[in-house]
Amino acid sequence: MNFLRHPPPPPPPPRKTNAALETCKAAIARATDAIRACERSVFASFCKRIGVDTIEDYERTQLKASQEDADRRVEITTHIATLDSQHDFETQKHAQTTARLETLKAAIASDADTLEGLADSLAVLEADAEARQKEIEEMGAKLDAVRDEGKERAAAVSNALKEVARVGKEWDAVAKAVAAKESEIDKHCAEKFSILRRCKLEEIELPLLSGASLDNLVLDEMERSEATDPDAMDFDSAEPTSTQSQTRARLQRIAVDFSSLDDNLREDRSDRIELELTDAITALSAEIDRMAPNMRAVDRLDEVENKLRATAEEFDAARREARTAKDKFNAVKQQRYDLFYRAYQHISDKIDEIYKELTRSRTFPIGGTAYLSLNSPDEPYLDDISYSAIPPTKTYRSMDTLSGGEKTIAALALLFAIHSFKPAPFFVLDEVDAALDAVNVAKLAAYVRGHAADGTQFIVISLKAAFYEKAHGLVGVYRDLEEGSSRCLTLDVEGRFEE
Repeated sequence: MNFLRHPPPPPPPPRKTNAALETCKAAIARATDAIRACERSVFASFCKRIGVDTIEDYERTQLKASQEDADRRVEITTHIATLDSQHDFETQKHAQTTARLETLKAAIASDADTLEGLADSLAVLEADAEARQKEIEEMGAKLDAVRDEGKERAAAVSNALKEVARVGKEWDAVAKAVAAKESEIDKHCAEKFSILRRCKLEEIELPLLSGASLDNLVLDEMERSEATDPDAMDFDSAEPTSTQSQTRARLQRIAVDFSSLDDNLREDRSDRIELELTDAITALSAEIDRMAPNMRAVDRLDEVENKLRATAEEFDAARREARTAKDKFNAVKQQRYDLFYRAYQHISDKIDEIYKELTRSRTFPIGGTAYLSLNSPDEPYLDDISYSAIPPTKTYRSMDTLSGGEKTIAALALLFAIHSFKPAPFFVLDEVDAALDAVNVAKLAAYVRGHAADGTQFIVISLKAAFYEKAHGLVGVYRDLEEGSSRCLTLDVEGRFEE
């Protein structure tokens, strides 16, 4: 609302500023009073109608209320705009949520289909797993049967080897008996030849069977056989030489006819009869010597007899020496065989037990299989010994195809088996666990720990904590830079740490 007001008077001259100022103030006050009086008269009815005293009161209250209303309207308008924005945002968010919900419903439906397919696949897999489990159980039963059969066959092989060794010993005994009989036959042949030769030289007529004659007897046949066959005294062979066989054959063809003897003389083989016959021969020889002898024949006979006697003595001495040497050789050979086979039998029995202890686990409580076999049962120390090791869950294969860890376990089993035959006071193992994994290191540590006793100590060099943490005592070597040398630290089971 605008009110008509009087224009202000022009400014006074500078010299009369104060007076003019006072005059102006007075004029303004008069004008203001006049304006207020005019306003009261003009707005008297309006003020009366609205219930206010003056228009100034109305302006003070109404303008303030109008300003507050305007501020309130602005605030409400701003709030409405905010609510509209929020409504638009929530509407958009609701649309997005609805779209996402539809997407999730579609995904859930797809996942439900996938889950149903997976359930079918799971049922198929469970059925297949059950079938495979049954197959595994059947294979396990077959494996146990094969292992049992392998043990039975190993036992059969071991028994067969023992039987071969027993038969070999019996064969050696029979060979010795045959050699002894051959020696007796040679001795009797020599005696028979000496008697027949003397009878031929002395022209003594012997009652021979039909077809036999002393003319077929060569006087120097024994000397010739020894001279022409230098290998005839090879007593390592139980068979006679060809020359000896020929001599025996000739002597067998010259058979004496004892039918003219009394039955008592033929049946009685006592020393008394032999002594009586020897005395009779001696008496007859003395009587013949008293007769006129054939000097030429006697000289020839003496010469041949002397030569025969010397040769027979040399032959007997050589035969006795050869027999003694052969007996000593056979004794040493048998002792060597017994010592070797006793060690082999012990190691063969222990190696499977030790290998099983090193390879068994909760999954395979039986463990693997290891065994030795002789390539030459008669003389095993002259040939190789085959060593076979079969880890758990694996079939037979050569030692070259085993992994590094499997070879290490097999070698340790053989080493421990050999050591068990003649135990040493201590055992040194230098990083034998280098090729082993954590499981096999733990098994080896448990074996060493379990077999360490007062009689055997284990000195182990290892860089794996799973091994050396099982020790009774530790020794550490380090380099002392100040001293320029190596020093040792020891840790015992009581926890004392010494330098």
